[in-house]
Amino acid sequence: MPEADTVVAKEPTKAELKQRRRAAFRRLVDMGKPEAARIAVGLTALAVNSATNLSFPWILGQAVDRAGEENYSAFVTGAAGVFLVGSLASWVRVYCLGTSTERIASRIRKLIFNSYMEKDVEFFESSSSGELMTVLDKDVSTAAEMLTEKLAGGLRSLNSSFNGSIVLFSIAPQLCGVSLAMVPVVGIGAMTLSKYSRKLREKARELETSMMSFALERVGGISTVRLNGQEEREKARYGDYTDQCYELSAQAHYAQGGFMSFLNVATNASLLAVLFVGGGLIARGKMTAGSLTRFAMTSVFVGLGFSGLSTAHGDMLRSLDAADRIFQVVDKGAAGQAKAQAKAASVAVVKTATAETKSPPSLVLDKVVFSHSSRTDPVLRGLSLRIEGFGLTAVVGKSGAGKSTLLSLLCGLLRPSSGAVLLDGSQVTDMPRGWLQSKCGVVEQRVGLFSGSVRDNIAYGVIPSSETPQVPIEDVVAAAKAAHAHDFISSFPEGYETPVGEGGSRLSGGQSARVAIARAVIRSPRYLLLDEATAALDQENEAEIVSLLQGLAVSRAVVVFTHSEALMKGAARVVVLKDGAAAHSGTYAELKTAGALDAVLCTKVERQ
Repeated sequence: MPEADTVVAKEPTKAELKQRRRAAFRRLVDMGKPEAARIAVGLTALAVNSATNLSFPWILGQAVDRAGEENYSAFVTGAAGVFLVGSLASWVRVYCLGTSTERIASRIRKLIFNSYMEKDVEFFESSSSGELMTVLDKDVSTAAEMLTEKLAGGLRSLNSSFNGSIVLFSIAPQLCGVSLAMVPVVGIGAMTLSKYSRKLREKARELETSMMSFALERVGGISTVRLNGQEEREKARYGDYTDQCYELSAQAHYAQGGFMSFLNVATNASLLAVLFVGGGLIARGKMTAGSLTRFAMTSVFVGLGFSGLSTAHGDMLRSLDAADRIFQVVDKGAAGQAKAQAKAASVAVVKTATAETKSPPSLVLDKVVFSHSSRTDPVLRGLSLRIEGFGLTAVVGKSGAGKSTLLSLLCGLLRPSSGAVLLDGSQVTDMPRGWLQSKCGVVEQRVGLFSGSVRDNIAYGVIPSSETPQVPIEDVVAAAKAAHAHDFISSFPEGYETPVGEGGSRLSGGQSARVAIARAVIRSPRYLLLDEATAALDQENEAEIVSLLQGLAVSRAVVVFTHSEALMKGAARVVVLKDGAAAHSGTYAELKTAGALDAVLCTKVERQ
């Protein structure tokens, strides 16, 4: 059996579940308000269509009783008109409710994706990619139907069962007991099936989420799978997932088939009983053949209506559960974000922007403690560090010392558990995100290139505005030259329009790194932060990058997080991290003489 990749949440109590469903319904209604007029038209068309459908037994009964009358053709013409109106209403219903569903789904998808773009990095570290994609795909489709298709189905069943029952009483009260005797039995069976199906759906969804996470991870890391010869093992594990999904589906279909068989038997038995008793009434002259035909057909509508009510109830609960999962994901971490945004609104951006032009750059960390939500031991333990003025600073340390975490704190991707991270005297967590990103250029250890051209990836570093809807090619070329990437880009047949492939798969490691550096410097950031910027480069290219960074450091603060001895030598200052704190600081020569770099350089040798 494959290992589960997702953590199953604690089962909520019935009271909690009802409260969450009510809250989800209110929020769905808010999201559906722009479609209120369209949904109203669709439901009105549904009412017309349901009325024409319910008139079918009456028309059939009248047809039996009026056969051979002089005005029979006029009656048939009128019946055809009724059916035509019903068909037109059906078209209006499907169009209005279908388009409303898609518009609501589009709105929900935007809400989810926008929330993904605003969340802290820790959210994604603690969440399954499969779960996030399932919410964005299947849950959206299910939740969006709540106010349209699911509501329409419930109203249609309610009309058939309630109004149909009234019609039955008006035709032959003495037959109603025979016809409606099956309703309680069918209702109990349907409710039992609904609860059983819900449990199976939850298990299937959890399994499908784990299966999707597994597939995304293995396909994304196919080179690792292949290099370790694990293809057959991964095929078997994925096969286990699909087999378990099949078993759950088989159980659901088995139960559904049993219920439908029972419903078919009960409906037919009820119909036969109606025909038997009704035949006696006809023989005694208490009922016409047309009335019996009408009653029998209406009985079928009523039976299907009561069955549909149970199904609609289960479908609505399923939609509300999907909506609840969506809003839980959207709201996760929202309180902290709202607080940060409220603080950001109070920041005097103009004052900060003015101060930065008059004073040199300043990065300050004051007693910073940071722990990942999934770990109890802190990564940073009271780290205090001050980097001021222009120049190249190298932050070094053994693997796991906290270099990448420190970079994420400086550029606002993570928030400290305690302590302060100050940029030009202002808390990084209080700054408007757009302003912060416009001043910090970052090159991550895992170079994040997107599918598209080289030009697209370099231009991605420019924050969009009304003045720069499209980055001029001249700016892209200038950034590429600054990153020493122009020569190899120009050697491509398609130049700057060369596709880089998914994740930069068509470029070498060194080429991807240079494109990423070009992307970071294109907007001339005041701060340039690089994580293992030369890890994928040979000695010659590494020397060029060191020279490049030294040139860039003349007019900005450049901080590199590295194991590279060449970068340590080229930096004006080296800071050594140890056990989550700044243990040493000085020039490369000073620290080398004092032996403060021995552990770091040993780590570099081991990595090589």
